[in-house]
Amino acid sequence: MAWQAKVAEAAGKILLGKSIEKDGAMGPIIMIATAALIPVIFIVALFSGGNGTGQDIYEKAFNNIECSQDYYYYLEDIRFFDSYTYPDGVEATDEKKIEERMQQDYFQITTPPGNTSANTFPGQNNQARPLNVCILQSDETIVNTLIIKYGVDENLKQEILESVQQMRNGRNNFILPVANSPKVLGKYGQDKKLKGIELEAPEGTEVVAVHDGVIEDIVTSKDTYYGVNEKGDVVEKTKGLTIVIKHDTILGLNKFGEYDTRIVYSHIPNLQNVKWNVGDKISQGEVIGTNAKKTVYFELRKNEDTAFDPATIMFIESSLASKGDLGLPLENPFTITSEYGKREYAGMSFHHGIDLSKSEGSSIYSVSEGEVIEANNTCDPLKGETLCPSGGYVPWGGNYVLIKSTIDNQDYYIAYCHMSRSLLKIGDKVHKGQIVGYQGNSGNSYGSHLHLEVRKEPGKQENSTVNPREIINFGEQ
Repeated sequence: MAWQAKVAEAAGKILLGKSIEKDGAMGPIIMIATAALIPVIFIVALFSGGNGTGQDIYEKAFNNIECSQDYYYYLEDIRFFDSYTYPDGVEATDEKKIEERMQQDYFQITTPPGNTSANTFPGQNNQARPLNVCILQSDETIVNTLIIKYGVDENLKQEILESVQQMRNGRNNFILPVANSPKVLGKYGQDKKLKGIELEAPEGTEVVAVHDGVIEDIVTSKDTYYGVNEKGDVVEKTKGLTIVIKHDTILGLNKFGEYDTRIVYSHIPNLQNVKWNVGDKISQGEVIGTNAKKTVYFELRKNEDTAFDPATIMFIESSLASKGDLGLPLENPFTITSEYGKREYAGMSFHHGIDLSKSEGSSIYSVSEGEVIEANNTCDPLKGETLCPSGGYVPWGGNYVLIKSTIDNQDYYIAYCHMSRSLLKIGDKVHKGQIVGYQGNSGNSYGSHLHLEVRKEPGKQENSTVNPREIINFGEQ
């Protein structure tokens, strides 16, 4: 493609004579892409390593701003974007500058009050800290920032957008082997024994491939591994029928600015009803078989013997799920940043809805069938404006839609607020899963998010709203 040639030429100009700090020594690095790689742009990133703790400066900066490790894998995206922000590497290796860029340019950061998390990085002991929800801004927003704030050539915009998406093809396509975001019973490293993830699942649950791949091995074994039972206890288990799938993937850029091309092996024991053969190609999401126990355990390995934490390349527990007749307003993974109920924030004593965030510009979906009784699309999509003239039943809601739905013989009025743009008008009939608009920061809003509010009366909040969790199952938090 022409864009690949352009960026390869541009990257070549900044490669020569540049250096990278690796294991405490400075030396030149030139990245060479071969025909074996998927066609992504050729780029170098100048990042620091070798700090004696096993952390590079991006990991340290991420840790300093107290983001939950659930969002650790965003670091590869940030390294990628930074390779354009500072191609000469001068400020790309400044830890404080990296922190500032993470806070100002890359992340939407929310700290739910009272929550704590234990972040573990290579060479670092567990330590309790506030659980900061760190959601990456949309690619479009980030690239616009690179152009406006850092002087990146506007002609490279489309190339960057296409390239970051291709870079993610390997990483973001990893999914859990069980649908509907099951409860996580055990995580990698638990009790210093677990080498994988244990998920709650009734016996006979369909187990699917976590990524495209090739069946490497199918074996019945009496060997044991450490897992977690349905009560949450770490126990030894027999592997039984186990399948191994080989996945070829590119996970992004590593801490040295090189492409993280990796073969990953998924191991899933205790299966039944497997109808595959060694050598078969399998697609992500295809059913492998069913589980023979009351849980599903899986490991990701770098090679035959070395497991690594799946949370470094995929979401494990931050995804939300809804069961029953109602859908979810955002695609997984997304995060609830503020619950329904009492709160002391920005002069509010009670929060009448639930705030959710994915990334700016993400599609918002109707959770049910219904009819639009109000809609507004007159506000600035990204500028929180208390006095934005939205009017109607939700005057503070910015660009919003209010949909009347009948659920279990009860009429509810569901408001989707603060959108960058709404797509519906009064009188529209809406089906479950239909896009109603896009996540934004309009109206009385203090950051890009979706405020989802459920009322029993359309024009009233007090003694009218109900907790959205009463009708929507958002899964484990």
